[in-house]
Amino acid sequence: MPVAGSDGGNDDDAALIERSVVDPEAFGALFDRHGPRIHRYLAGRLGRDAADDLLAETFVAAFRRRSSPSKPPYCISFSSAVTVIILEAP
Repeated sequence: MPVAGSDGGNDDDAALIERSVVDPEAFGALFDRHGPRIHRYLAGRLGRDAADDLLAETFVAAFRRRSSPSKPPYCISFSSAVTVIILEAP
């Protein structure tokens, strides 16, 4: 789903991440775009309460990593890894 950019065009995820480095509010569009899908993924594996917490942690981690080209914020990969760690914990 495209998100309107400041120039009236549509931003893809990479453009939103890049823009969010100077305009942190732009990162919210990524949450709006991908948050519901990631939440469904997490809730299906861990339950709704855990999904709420992990969704927040996923996007906080992605936000913190957004300006590091060597560590792109791949939210779904991160949430998958966290899910595996939680499911395998004793």
